[in-house]
Amino acid sequence: MKHHRICSAALAAAMVLSLAACQSGGSESGSASSEPEAEAGVAVQIQEVAVDTISTGSSVSGQVVDDSGQESVFVSANARCTGVYVEVGDEVEAGTVLCTLDMSDTKSALNNATTSYKDTKQSYKDQEALFDAQIGLAEKSISDAEQSYKDQEALFNSQIALAEKAVSDAQKSYEEQAAFFDAQLALAEKNVSDLEALMEIGAAAQIEIDQARLNLQSVQTTRSTTLTQLETGVQSAKANLQSIQTTKSTTMAQLETGVQNAKTSLQSVQVSKSATLSQLESGMRTAESNIDQLKTVMENVDSKGNVVAPAAGKILSLNAAENSYVGPTAPVAVIDSAPRLEISVMVSESLVPRLSLQDEADVTISALDLTVTGLIQEIDEKANPQTKLYTVTLWTQEEVEGLRAGMFADVTFRTDVSTDTIVIPTEAILTTSEGQNVFVVEDGKARYVPVVTGLTGNGVTEITEGLSAGDQLVVVGQSYLTDGDPVRIVSGED
Repeated sequence: MKHHRICSAALAAAMVLSLAACQSGGSESGSASSEPEAEAGVAVQIQEVAVDTISTGSSVSGQVVDDSGQESVFVSANARCTGVYVEVGDEVEAGTVLCTLDMSDTKSALNNATTSYKDTKQSYKDQEALFDAQIGLAEKSISDAEQSYKDQEALFNSQIALAEKAVSDAQKSYEEQAAFFDAQLALAEKNVSDLEALMEIGAAAQIEIDQARLNLQSVQTTRSTTLTQLETGVQSAKANLQSIQTTKSTTMAQLETGVQNAKTSLQSVQVSKSATLSQLESGMRTAESNIDQLKTVMENVDSKGNVVAPAAGKILSLNAAENSYVGPTAPVAVIDSAPRLEISVMVSESLVPRLSLQDEADVTISALDLTVTGLIQEIDEKANPQTKLYTVTLWTQEEVEGLRAGMFADVTFRTDVSTDTIVIPTEAILTTSEGQNVFVVEDGKARYVPVVTGLTGNGVTEITEGLSAGDQLVVVGQSYLTDGDPVRIVSGED
């Protein structure tokens, strides 16, 4: 009995321990389930798409040069001065009107030269179009003549083949008929001979021999008549063949002459075109030369005849007086210009047509670790004969502290600019076999968007199709996305 009580107590203790363990496990499980779950989705960083300006450029190296000193203002024409507006000692700004000249004759000559150039240029275009049309017609004439030659040659060859076959058929018929009659004639002659032999032994009558001889004579007559007719047919076929061959020879010679005449006509038009256009080109060059000379005369003079100061400074001398004449032998004025530093670079012929006066450019002075905006002030009309490069001069828009003549400068010309356009970081764009695309975030999910790109520069790219301002663009993590993936937006610090 005592042993039974001990077992019962042990069993009860075990059940208590088991229950406590279950309660402990359940508590731990409940505690674990109450912890928050990790946030789902691919972690990405986004940027709102915005409208901006983007430009691409061409960079060249140059140098800072000193352009200070005295400026002599020349006029390359003898002209009457109608007004003077400054005196020696006056301080002037760049663009100040110094005096006014009567340039009516020069301007009239320039207008006439310009009109002459335009007229000659238009005449060149008209004549070129006319000659091109004539050449087109001449080339078509050659093509038509050559095609006619080929067609007639094919036709005559076909007729000759038929005529040759007719000759062959006629000769064959003659030979067949001759053989046939020769066989009949041999039989008739044998029949006469056999009957004559039989008559000698009294086995044939004279009437039979006479009949056989008449038959022989009939065969001979028929043979002669038939073969004569067939011979006539052969000769007629041969004559027809010869006639066709003669006609072919004559016709083809005429057509060949036509082809050669068409080629000669084309060559004549081409020679006339070359000579005429060369004359017109010479006329245009002469007119251009006249225009250049007259423009040189008009240097430092505006369209109203005003002589303007090329730079700011003090008037040191003045050789203009009202109603007097000025000329190219002495400067109209000498200006003591204020010190000015400018940037000079050399550019290639491929870049020059893309530059214009007053265009902005980025000027980087490495010695000052500084980038400023420069304006193009001058572009050489002619290339350096040795380097084949053109000199471009720029001024900075603001005074640059520490800038010295001789410093090196890197100039980036803004050759292509796009304003009010969608611009995004280049690294946000993915390139696949299907093209270029980006990902945007909509309602917590990634959306695949194909895009069309435009200009690219300085780490950014223009988007011409696919995105709109305000779109939430994925800029980090896009390489791990597919269309429709849930995303988790994080900052760069997460």
